[in-house]
Amino acid sequence: MMQPDQAADFVGGVFTRNEVPFGTSDNGRQHRVLIGSSAIFVSVSPWGDDDSLVNLVAVVLEQLDEATAPKILARANQLNCENYFGKYCLYGAALKVEHDLLASRLHADELMNALNAIGRQSDEHDEELQKELGGKTWAQVDQEENEALDT
Repeated sequence: MMQPDQAADFVGGVFTRNEVPFGTSDNGRQHRVLIGSSAIFVSVSPWGDDDSLVNLVAVVLEQLDEATAPKILARANQLNCENYFGKYCLYGAALKVEHDLLASRLHADELMNALNAIGRQSDEHDEELQKELGGKTWAQVDQEENEALDT
């Protein structure tokens, strides 16, 4: 079918052909695409004996108060009911929106649609949800980390 390195190369090729600026991790299996105030991380990992999983994840909010998890989960469930592509999940103190695709059946248009859907949802909802739930957006955390590196 499609091994992880082949799938990662395919993803990078689709982004290149569609003129999507992206960065690639050192191991080549993760790409990062910036859309608005969000970053979408596209990771490739083995799936079963002979396939690969392409996982698109955008951090909507980070550094959330874990004591408010029931409120966050209720809001995530509401968003899951309102949106067709992307599932909102709470991982510790981070709310993420993600979508999974099998590499062996992956078409370029499908990947681009998933990327745009996840990016749009994260970018449209991060600031609104921050007012409601607290925490920090990916862009805020990224800026703080870059400022810390500069000092």
